[in-house]
Amino acid sequence: MKKKVVKKVVEKAHPYKIGQAYMFVTVTRYYTGVLKWVGLKEIVISDAAWIAHTDRYNKALMTGELRSVEPIPGDVIIGRGAIVEVAEWSHALPSSVK
Repeated sequence: MKKKVVKKVVEKAHPYKIGQAYMFVTVTRYYTGVLKWVGLKEIVISDAAWIAHTDRYNKALMTGELRSVEPIPGDVIIGRGAIVEVAEWSHALPSSVK
């Protein structure tokens, strides 16, 4: 019996820019942070904050105003499979509890 050779296609390209600030919408949470690393199944962000409430999402993206913020010390690892939307964040990253 011949051995079946399985080739895995590994996606090495991605649309993200290392060093860019983003707002990440996951299946359960929102985060802001600077993209530090992209792996096949995870990303790592620094200067991160969990955004508990954006108020109006469009307003948050346009103005940087957020209703409820919890800064996170250290890096944050997010599973790429949990990410449902990513938007560039062109404002100062939130760094204090609100």
